[in-house]
Amino acid sequence: MDKLSFEVVSLILAELRGPDGKSKLAPYSTISRQWQAAVERQTFASLTLKDPGPFQAVISASPFRLAALRHLCLVVGLPTDSESWANQHGTQWVVFSSIASLLGQLDTLEKNTQDVSHCSAASLGPICLQITLQPREEPCEVSWHRTFLLERYFKFLDEDMEALPKLRCVSLLELSAIGHQTIHPFTSCQLATHFSTLQSLKLEYLDPGSIRSPLRKIIRSSLADGINCLGQLSHLPELTIYRTGSKEPSNHSFKNPCLEVDDGTGVTIDLLCESVRKLAETSRLVKLKLWNELISPDLFRDRRQRPAINDHEDQEEQKEWPSLQRLEILASMVAPSGRWYYTGNKDDIKPEIYDFGGDILVHDWRRSPSPKVFDPLAMDLAAAVKRMPRLKTCEFCIEPEAFAGLIIITLDCFEAGEPLEMAHASQVDTTVRRWTISESEHTNWKAPKELIAICADWVGPGGKVEVWREGNTLVSLIP
Repeated sequence: MDKLSFEVVSLILAELRGPDGKSKLAPYSTISRQWQAAVERQTFASLTLKDPGPFQAVISASPFRLAALRHLCLVVGLPTDSESWANQHGTQWVVFSSIASLLGQLDTLEKNTQDVSHCSAASLGPICLQITLQPREEPCEVSWHRTFLLERYFKFLDEDMEALPKLRCVSLLELSAIGHQTIHPFTSCQLATHFSTLQSLKLEYLDPGSIRSPLRKIIRSSLADGINCLGQLSHLPELTIYRTGSKEPSNHSFKNPCLEVDDGTGVTIDLLCESVRKLAETSRLVKLKLWNELISPDLFRDRRQRPAINDHEDQEEQKEWPSLQRLEILASMVAPSGRWYYTGNKDDIKPEIYDFGGDILVHDWRRSPSPKVFDPLAMDLAAAVKRMPRLKTCEFCIEPEAFAGLIIITLDCFEAGEPLEMAHASQVDTTVRRWTISESEHTNWKAPKELIAICADWVGPGGKVEVWREGNTLVSLIP
């Protein structure tokens, strides 16, 4: 058996493990040291921990294990529904102590690696670290409403956060918001700053329900403060922000709360979009992804400097996004201001009542982008693209949750040579710069001339500005 090369043994083990990867390989590790190394390279490449306590002892038991580790998932089981302050503090301590224990062990492993091999701590990694909370399966109905803020967000003390070690072995950090309890968004960003060589951060946060406007404003503002903290990671190349929880109102006559704040001059600002823009302007961010997010013009320009919505002649006064190459946005049809990006005639659609554990009014009459609200946002996006000198792709989409792709609007731009993955990709010239505006079958919208002009200015001579409808029908082409 020892005459087989390491690569051949690895291929044999891959076949033995099967396509589902569930077959146990441990018995084969007793054949020889070579087989042990090959087995542990596969079985210890990805670990899920529910109790971080024995992690260091297990991973250090063999020299092959530490070198193999690439993905580490910490699942923190929550012992209580936090129906009282005492329970809340106890649960919060469980979350913090689990995270602190794992980071402390990783810190020890880093230092041991440096001491023994006299090489950089990167020999331990790079590791993809995922942290998620596992709530009780059936949360108490009383506490769901009565202790909404108390129960759902775990915020750690500043002195406890400062005591956590700084690590270099983690290159990708994913903080998940699953269920009804989650780490506070500001704490999540604080935690990310403890990984000095982080290459990618995926941050999920829980947005409370639409009727809880004071809490939504607090959470959104806290996340904005957290994004400001990420400026410490000046070399962070990739950031994903994923909003979960709150959904668009099923009754389109609903008056959404304003989540913006007054800057003191009468101009209201969305702090989160402003913080993301400032991060892109001042850091080396290469890829930015905002998923299911409430988007305001503050993401694309400084409204404190120039509050007029339709004035796009001041673009030279706005800052560049110097490093960004890829921008991907899936936006809600509701703005942080509370305004709807879509409009329509409420009398054209008949309201209906559905039973989703209680009677829910569904009156989804907004089915066309609003010229007064959406058009200025689209022009702000196109103008911002002109200030992204290294941009390769920008993909912006509004896909209302209730319509399953029927009233989607997408605004995409591509540098010459970038491939397309859309329905009409085979009909597009990919050798030149291009802007493509796509409308789905039930969308009634005409792109304003001002938007087309901004897009045409970016693509330049020989570039293409195309408007597509219903997936693969070319409506207009410039030039």
